[in-house]
Amino acid sequence: MKPALQHQSTIYVIGIREEHVMSEEGGIPTILSQWGRFMARVHEIPNRDEATLGICLGMPQEGPFDYVTGAVLRNSKASIPLGMELVRLEPAEYAVFTHQGPIAALHETYIAIEQWLKENGGYRRAAAPEFELYDHRYISPDSPDSAFDIYVPVAQLEGLEA
Repeated sequence: MKPALQHQSTIYVIGIREEHVMSEEGGIPTILSQWGRFMARVHEIPNRDEATLGICLGMPQEGPFDYVTGAVLRNSKASIPLGMELVRLEPAEYAVFTHQGPIAALHETYIAIEQWLKENGGYRRAAAPEFELYDHRYISPDSPDSAFDIYVPVAQLEGLEA
């Protein structure tokens, strides 16, 4: 799986932040219920775009981490509904991978991402939030036709030019 490399400018998101822990099997089943709570309230967010994000603040493999389910704002000016917060993602470079198919197969995409990070020779994971972007291509968690993008922050290895 080869990603597209992309510079992403500042993104403003309003959403719900919750703490999660990866299960012993490697999944994070509590995120699905967070998405349900968020989607039931997404209509409360003014000035939002169609796209939603799942933002990982921390590394799931390293213990508890925060995850934000949120809506992308058209600009930074919006009132924040009770129980939600504004998250600002700073500009960064990303390797963008597309997951195709049901969420149950997401671990296969993450295996391919980790393999690319180890073998690409030019980029390493950078210290910035990773996020999933859900747009018109996302149908449902179980659909084989669903697709969404995973943005992995990257930095060029020392001594290499773009």
